[in-house]
Amino acid sequence: MDILKIINKYDEYILICLLAIAFLGTNLIQVLVSAFIVAYLFFKKKHYSHFSLMDLRRMICWYLLPCIVIHLYTIILSLFGVFDSNIVSSNLITYLPIILGITIIYHYGGKGCVYVLMGLFLAFMITFIPKFFQYGIEGVLNAFKSFFLLKDNDGGSVFELDDLVLSAGYFIILFLNSAYLKNWNKKLIAFLYLFIFIMGGKRIDVLASLIVLFFFLCIKKIKKIETKKLCLIIGYFILFCGILLIVLLSSPNFLNFLVDKLGINLMSRNYFWDGIMKTTSFSPLFLGYGRGHVKIWMLDNYAPFQNVHCDYIKMFVELGTIGYVLWLYYYLIFLQKKFWDTYGSSVGIVYFFTMIFTFILFLTDNTESYFICGLVRVVIPIALISINKKTKNRAGEVCE
Repeated sequence: MDILKIINKYDEYILICLLAIAFLGTNLIQVLVSAFIVAYLFFKKKHYSHFSLMDLRRMICWYLLPCIVIHLYTIILSLFGVFDSNIVSSNLITYLPIILGITIIYHYGGKGCVYVLMGLFLAFMITFIPKFFQYGIEGVLNAFKSFFLLKDNDGGSVFELDDLVLSAGYFIILFLNSAYLKNWNKKLIAFLYLFIFIMGGKRIDVLASLIVLFFFLCIKKIKKIETKKLCLIIGYFILFCGILLIVLLSSPNFLNFLVDKLGINLMSRNYFWDGIMKTTSFSPLFLGYGRGHVKIWMLDNYAPFQNVHCDYIKMFVELGTIGYVLWLYYYLIFLQKKFWDTYGSSVGIVYFFTMIFTFILFLTDNTESYFICGLVRVVIPIALISINKKTKNRAGEVCE
């Protein structure tokens, strides 16, 4: 009984520690820790969120629907011998961050978003401290150079951790809406965010952050009624660019142009991209090979590498032409409209920023299947739903 009281009293700190363990753990540890958190919060009667059961059902439906459809499509492909049926079960890992993120926000509301950031910081420090003793102040200075010069110095930052650092970049969105940090020490939160962001030294994170800031400044200057229209137009533009990218990458001449003519350092990604795109064709008849195929192909052809380092290519190869276009449309247009129409402009804009950041990262990384990135891109938009409802309820109480 005393143990339960202690857990209830310090459950926020326990959550942060458990998240840090999950962020640094293997897939098995992530499954076990996530299952424990979800089970504990599910059976705990008291929760501090203004997230209703209707909101809960909506988020589960909106976010899990594409995972379920892709999973079923992969099973169908496996039945026809297109895909190895032994790998189908690996699709289940994609459900994990979504269920965990929704559960955290349902229980803790907007605070859950900051708890996730604190979990990220704790996980980062666990890896940072031993590396600091190993590389000293020189390692820190090199990390600063790598970040501010936007180029690798002797291999880039020694503190770089792909999933953890890339996911930290999303938290710039917290500073673009005052509601998130209303009851928090903004300087402390800014320190946590910037420390991971700068020490991690991910250039694509910097690019994504700058683009989000650019759109934030643009949106501030236009009328509120035009904001939704602009965001949807940008969504359609990204969809078009996503299709164009696949068309261009289908031609080896395009990759040769990028590397030889423009001198862009793709860090050997061009070999991965060229090789796997030769197994496809941009045609409605290309049905894809199912989720998980790219990892298998990479291990067969470029072991020990497992990722092709471009989610646009990965999703096209695995879903086929029609499936790929539908995947783009769902996140860029359909889900964006859902957030705008159901929860208003503030949540719609935050989802838009999250979407922009996500699809920039997709260019050079495989964050679509990363555990932490998957958790963060779910947590940030839906946390604002709870915050807005809490503010609305308080305003109603004052009026009464």
